[in-house]
Amino acid sequence: MLISQIYHNYQIPPNLQRHMIEVAAVAEFLANQFKGQTVNQSLVVESALLHDMGNIVKFKDFISTEMKLDEKTWRQVQSEFISKYGPDAHQATLSIVKELNLKNEPEIITTLEQSDHRYIASYGYLTLESQLLDYADMCVAPAGIVGFETRIEDLVKRYNLSDNDPSIQTRRANAVEIQKYLDFDLNNLTQIDWQDWVSSLNKTEIFLRV
Repeated sequence: MLISQIYHNYQIPPNLQRHMIEVAAVAEFLANQFKGQTVNQSLVVESALLHDMGNIVKFKDFISTEMKLDEKTWRQVQSEFISKYGPDAHQATLSIVKELNLKNEPEIITTLEQSDHRYIASYGYLTLESQLLDYADMCVAPAGIVGFETRIEDLVKRYNLSDNDPSIQTRRANAVEIQKYLDFDLNNLTQIDWQDWVSSLNKTEIFLRV
């Protein structure tokens, strides 16, 4: 099933669709560039394309133009999500992924669990796939692919965090670690033309169990 069809079936807001596709684009690009380590690229990409499926449950304010224009409809969708999956966005995402009957569901669930900020705070990064997924997510803000430092600044302001917050420091250490395996300078991510990557990923086939 195409990822675009999955998004349609679950009424995923357009801005959230864009975010997941852009995170997948960054993750795929980095997986292609990785040296000296074997990365399961398809696992990283599929996990990225699904990593925020339940995020509408935590939206307090609708900041995207699409959602503001039809707030009543999206509030109804949000209410239905919370009723079915609960108020925790990460758990809602895991529940949705389990519903999809994916061919490689266990691996995707593990990658999503291990890239959740609460898991990382307790155990660190256990796989390259979870490392890359979390880093890619830290490069994409609501405004699009903005790069790591800009995204960190956005999180610090939005959640009133200190720059010395353990979650921020963990992410910075992860960025340094990932750079070791790349010839590409991570500071140049925003100089890439991402249009073709995003267009291609919108047509990604997510394989279901037969």
